[in-house]
Amino acid sequence: MSGTSRIRTILSNVSISLASIALCLLAVEVFFVVRHESVISELEKGRGERELCTLSSPIPDLIYTGRPGKCGKNSRGYKDRERSFDKSEGIFRVVVIGDSVASGHGVPIENSVASLLEEDLNQTASVEDKVEVVNLSVTGYSTSQQLIVLEREAFRYRPDLIIWSYVLNDPFHPIYHNPNGEIGLYHYRPSWHTVHFVDKKLFLIREKFRKKNCYGNEIHLSQHCIYREEIKANIQQIGRVAAAEGVPILFVIHPIFDGESGFSPYLLATVHEELADFASTAGLSVLDLADSYAHHDPGELALPMLKDYDPWHPNKKGHAIAAEALFTQIVQAPVFKLWLEEHK
Repeated sequence: MSGTSRIRTILSNVSISLASIALCLLAVEVFFVVRHESVISELEKGRGERELCTLSSPIPDLIYTGRPGKCGKNSRGYKDRERSFDKSEGIFRVVVIGDSVASGHGVPIENSVASLLEEDLNQTASVEDKVEVVNLSVTGYSTSQQLIVLEREAFRYRPDLIIWSYVLNDPFHPIYHNPNGEIGLYHYRPSWHTVHFVDKKLFLIREKFRKKNCYGNEIHLSQHCIYREEIKANIQQIGRVAAAEGVPILFVIHPIFDGESGFSPYLLATVHEELADFASTAGLSVLDLADSYAHHDPGELALPMLKDYDPWHPNKKGHAIAAEALFTQIVQAPVFKLWLEEHK
């Protein structure tokens, strides 16, 4: 066989091998696409006749948003009254970023922390409708999603102050950990399902490996140990955005309602202390609501469930206590005191 013939044979074999690999990859991709659509179909069946309160987001990297005009949402998909990007002269505007806790899951909008805070601040201002608290919180958003809201949405409202509502499940991955009750899974459409599958497996392997260096099985304690550096980096990014925009951010830490020990002692106090240290170092003001809740039984403050109570979401009383603590801190904030002096 001549040299040319051997080269042709080798190239032919390579082409056949590459074609075989491509066909195998295509078959695998088709398998994962079909499986994903089957999961979506099951989620649809599980929803039944209930109204769909979310939709896939047009904003890159943001998986979903609230459905405008549905399920108590305003025209931009937030659980809030209608708000304009324009801000009238003399208005002091606060923007709240968070998840279902800050959005007021389980309580009427008028009893949410944002609405109560707006009412209290307006009474202090002594001029009706001079303080606006715009709530951009969305159920199920973790820190990665909230950062997108901060960077691409929040400053369109021209805020004077931003409240960052931090809940201890915020470090969870929006898809791989499913902190949003499968809302994220329903709306997420990977470019390549095979790559997504491999990436998830690697993600979980890395998490398992990191967990070996952490102690305790409590999920919030474990996640804050495993993802300590990512959490720190995210809070630093919040601080950088605040500095670049010249808008102060108040970092509010929400405790978990622990039915066994309550707040005496509070088993996650060390996590709160570390978060407060990260936030202070990043140039943010800090409010730890565990201090405000300390003299109450968790059962008094949490939403009820069938067998127990919700460990994350406050009820009306919980929202009222949080709003009072926020009010006390904000009226002492230099940015608010300066505005109040100028608009008496």
